[in-house]
Amino acid sequence: MQMDERFDLIRCLTTHKREHVLIWLLNIGAEKYWHPVHAGVIDRTEDRIVARVEEMNLLLCREQDILIVRERPDEAYLAKLREWGFEVPRRILVPFGADAPLPISELVLQDEELKRELAAAAAEAAAEVKAKMKSAGGSGRTESAPAGGRAGASAVGTIKAGGGGPEDAGLHPVGVYFVPYAVTRLEERIAEECRLTLVGAPAAVSAAVNDKIGSRRIAQSLGLPVSQGRVCLSAAEIRDEYERLTERERFATVIVKEPHGASGKGLYKVDSPEKLGLLLSRLARFSRGREDAQWLVEGWYRAQADISLQLYVSPQGEARVFSIKRQVLRDTVYIGSRVPAELDESALSAYRKYGELIGRHLYEEYGYTGVAGIDSIITEEGTILPVIEINGRFTLSTYLSFVGDVLGEVKLYARYFKLLTRSPHDYARLCAAMEHEGLLYDRERGEGVLVYTSGTLSLPVAEGDGPATAYAGRLFTLTAARDWSGVDALSARLEAFVNRLCSSSSPLQQEARETPEPETSDLELNN
Repeated sequence: MQMDERFDLIRCLTTHKREHVLIWLLNIGAEKYWHPVHAGVIDRTEDRIVARVEEMNLLLCREQDILIVRERPDEAYLAKLREWGFEVPRRILVPFGADAPLPISELVLQDEELKRELAAAAAEAAAEVKAKMKSAGGSGRTESAPAGGRAGASAVGTIKAGGGGPEDAGLHPVGVYFVPYAVTRLEERIAEECRLTLVGAPAAVSAAVNDKIGSRRIAQSLGLPVSQGRVCLSAAEIRDEYERLTERERFATVIVKEPHGASGKGLYKVDSPEKLGLLLSRLARFSRGREDAQWLVEGWYRAQADISLQLYVSPQGEARVFSIKRQVLRDTVYIGSRVPAELDESALSAYRKYGELIGRHLYEEYGYTGVAGIDSIITEEGTILPVIEINGRFTLSTYLSFVGDVLGEVKLYARYFKLLTRSPHDYARLCAAMEHEGLLYDRERGEGVLVYTSGTLSLPVAEGDGPATAYAGRLFTLTAARDWSGVDALSARLEAFVNRLCSSSSPLQQEARETPEPETSDLELNN
């Protein structure tokens, strides 16, 4: 359905939280639909953990919204979110057969009953919002949607509401919008079959934007500083550029990037001719017969700061940055975010200008709308390289962008821990143990650690068809304190707690520490 040009997602999540009903779906793994590639070895346990990060949607949901997840979240987790001040949607929908190793959007498309329920829920939710606004003091007068507006379950109107405050003044649009993590052909089908209005650019546009080489070319076309390097079309060109960067430009390390892939996939750090030779042999095998093969070869900069921008491009092409975070990386893989980014005003101003410039370009040249994330660095010399990569979709970091609106004026450090234990972890017992240690977030004190997913904590790892021999998971935490010294103190205690939780002497925990992030993982929190 056609997007109402008055719609503004960020407005809905901040100053006008009672506007509209949003249908949330965290369909992580969109890259394999945009740019199908050979996946290599599949880690099924890792895939199951990654699928459950869908619960992060709850950090953005409002009470009137609708959330689609493959498994209903733990009730103790939902209760804790409410206790901390987050809203939990009244409607949480689970597709049939959600244990299947299929992406959530495929499960939705296979479930005819859910699709009927989704369409009906959308219509009911729209009616409920109208009724609530009328009872709150509005005249109840509904104005028709503008020309080209939506009909049926997705119909948009505006209601005149009385009362004070930004949420009650003026005309309030009432509509139902489908907000996935990313837009592929699957989400387009869901929107079409359920008569929903999709928030985001068409799948083909999203695929075009999610391209590392394309990101570099966008920066160059806008006259922005870029990393030393170039696009290479062959192994010989890669070798030549490696030699130029290491010998003439004096880079100790070079990074070779495939155009597509998330969470560190397709990124290869090379710091010796021997590693280069091994990499070129590997790339030659995988690119055999592909005439369109190309790679981005760039110098590896020592960074003063890794920065992530989140920006929103409205249906009219207005672009604005709504979040700037400082990222904590292990090589090329994200492990955490610090908010605020603690940059001086000149750097913040520069980033806002860069983000707006890039967002307008995405709209004008690609027709892109919706949320986008931009990776950037500030070099040790203080130079801002505004574009390392553009992600034409949400990132998992996006879901953390408005936590400060709930928790107040605090410093925040989001990070995750890999878990590998001999027994499962239960959300309620975990929180009780953290509370006993004085770690759990306390709303009155305004500090502590929030565990912001439950479904990722413990998934059984079985050998063959036998019983579980271990439990793997991810512990996603958000540490809040009044100042960074408080955050650092809590973080140190949290790390000690996690070590005890997993038993530092356990061979399983030692294995978890030594195992690198799987290349097939789609755990993409960065940006």
